[in-house]
Amino acid sequence: MDINTIEAQKIIVREGKTALLRCPNCLESKTISVAGMVRHSFKVRCNCKHVFSIQLDFRKKYRKKTDLKGHYKWKSTLAEMHWEIEIFDKSKVNCHVVNLSSDGIGFLPVDSYDFKIGDSFTITFFLDDSAHTVIRKRATARVVSKNYVGCEFIEEDKNDPKIGFYLL
Repeated sequence: MDINTIEAQKIIVREGKTALLRCPNCLESKTISVAGMVRHSFKVRCNCKHVFSIQLDFRKKYRKKTDLKGHYKWKSTLAEMHWEIEIFDKSKVNCHVVNLSSDGIGFLPVDSYDFKIGDSFTITFFLDDSAHTVIRKRATARVVSKNYVGCEFIEEDKNDPKIGFYLL
């Protein structure tokens, strides 16, 4: 079997910057330090000589994959953001929310953009729950890569019970 065709194990990094690795062949476990690691994906050779791939996950909170329609308003890092109240208009969809956690969101803008890390957003979207709950959050860009924007909610908008319930 070719090691490149096997899916990497996702390993959650603990608070002390350690990770518990478990060989899928012999089930032997080993805790390693991952402090200062630059690469998040690599291959490991167990004492039983089995080679397997792992991917380190440094996220603090669980992130759920989603496919939700949304609308963002953007202000560059140089502009002041005014958080005005507005009603979400379904016809104004300009992004797709692809993942969600209690601390942040990842979205794909519909059109081209020139976002930078540190830019501010208001993001409004409907959950695909039975109540079609409307969520409106303020966030800051932490990752901007190709057509993906990863944001962290501002402190006051974190740990929303509606999102927490949705993530269960």
